[in-house]
Amino acid sequence: MIQKLLVPVDFTEASKKAINYAIVVAERCHSKIIFVHGFTESYAPNAAPSASTLASPPPENIVSHRELGKKRLTDFLDAFPKLRQIDFSEIIGMGSAVDVICQTAEDENTGLIIMGTQGADSAKAFFIGTNSEKVSRKSNCPVLVIPEDLKSITMDSVCLAVDTDPLENIASLDVLVQISTAFNAKLRVIHISDKEKTKFKKEEVLAPYRTTLEKIEHSFHVFYDKDPITGISDFLTKNPVDVLSLFYREHGFFERVLQPGLRKKMVFETDIPLLILK
Repeated sequence: MIQKLLVPVDFTEASKKAINYAIVVAERCHSKIIFVHGFTESYAPNAAPSASTLASPPPENIVSHRELGKKRLTDFLDAFPKLRQIDFSEIIGMGSAVDVICQTAEDENTGLIIMGTQGADSAKAFFIGTNSEKVSRKSNCPVLVIPEDLKSITMDSVCLAVDTDPLENIASLDVLVQISTAFNAKLRVIHISDKEKTKFKKEEVLAPYRTTLEKIEHSFHVFYDKDPITGISDFLTKNPVDVLSLFYREHGFFERVLQPGLRKKMVFETDIPLLILK
């Protein structure tokens, strides 16, 4: 099972939603939760710390910020009484939120990151992107993005979107299978094709994932649409699910900026939990 869950906390409503969701997952999967909060503090005005300053003991104000962050995180988590029945720990790290989250996930060998998102308007999405989108791109483990306005925490139906584009590395389905099994959720595998007249064989589409999918009951659905986002949206409208799963794909810089990928667009616009598999 998923031994460790990592939950970033920035004290927003979005992180509260992620904490509540992580508690439910931890209860079902018997996982430990690691809460992490990152803070930044320059050693000098408008200057990042150099190699020489990093080799020296941190200034008192850095220690103070760490202690204040630790207290604030502890106080914040006290508002979740269900945590008293769950194994959890707290980590405070210095650096950008994304770097602290990804480094902690690697150091702690976490199986899944669960984090909230507030989305982003078109300008912010184009030039910056949300932390959840950046973490889903940079982390070395799957990321479950929880929308801030999620109404209820359920896991009765899970959807996995696949295509026939070649992958250099097949992402692991282990986390998806473990969650689906723990919640006894129905797994629906959907394939969106832009070739309306082409007949796809289920065995060919699912060949890369056959070994893992044999472990769990699932259904397979094929839909035809030139735009995969439209196709997925149409499917979700007719067949509501509780979690949508996508494979992570690495895009080149210009492709990422000029033609935002499915994962990025879905992270910004999701209104249901989105699981990015790696």
